[in-house]
Amino acid sequence: MFEIVLLIVAAGGIAAYARGRGGNPIVWGGLGVGGYAFLNYVLPVILIYLHRPLNSDSRMWLFMVAAAWVGIVGRYRGFLCAFPVGKFPREALRHVVLPKLQVSQSAVRRHLRSVPAALW
Repeated sequence: MFEIVLLIVAAGGIAAYARGRGGNPIVWGGLGVGGYAFLNYVLPVILIYLHRPLNSDSRMWLFMVAAAWVGIVGRYRGFLCAFPVGKFPREALRHVVLPKLQVSQSAVRRHLRSVPAALW
């Protein structure tokens, strides 16, 4: 039961971060949960049909690999899930760079008008 609760929390976190990065939260949450379910529940059945013996330690290793899969998806979804084209540079410029540089937004607007839109 606790395993399911932790999986729901992890999938919700992955989906929320994917949504914030401009990705599809259903795809990224489903990738984490689907990989976990495959590694933890489907792979042992496949190994049994392939006549590979399963001892008690192999179930624990499969659980650890499945938990690592969720962690890997959660860690690297930020690198694989990019901002939509044209959104990130201007948003980052407005909310991240400008407050640190203390540059007025009117000066930035003048500069952005001079830069071709193809570069954004």
